[in-house]
This record gives sequence, C-alpha cells and structure tokens, in this order.
Amino acid sequence: SWFGLFGPAGVPKSVQERLAAEIAKAAQTKGLQEQFVPVGAEPLASTPEQFAAYFRQDVIKWAKVVKESGARAD
Repeated sequence: SWFGLFGPAGVPKSVQERLAAEIAKAAQTKGLQEQFVPVGAEPLASTPEQFAAYFRQDVIKWAKVVKESGARAD
C-alpha cells in the first residue's frame, strides 16, 4: 500500500512544488523514519509529476485486476 497527498484541481504549480519539497524534508526526519520503518514502510518523496504518473499506472494495474477477476462491490 502507499499514501499520497491529493489536492483539488487547479492548485498552483508553485504550491504543489512547495508542498512536495516540505514533504520530502519531512520524509527524511528521524521522527517520521522511527514511525514508518518498524512497520515495514519506506518514506519516499517524489515530484508532483512523478506521483501523478505512479498513481495513473496504479489505477490501470488495479482496474485490470478487478476486470479480469470479475470482482464487484456489493
């Protein structure tokens, strides 16, 4: 599993970049590392573009799994 930060459409690029930079700094802090690493999580940071590409690929991957398995929400 993974976690990411989403915002509404139209967030200015400068705000996206600032948030990404602050999240990258936070991901490297001792406190965050001490919370995540013991449970097998690896705090990573990426650019907004990298995260958007990762998210799109993940949606494609899991949509295929759902379609091929015939899984349905009841």
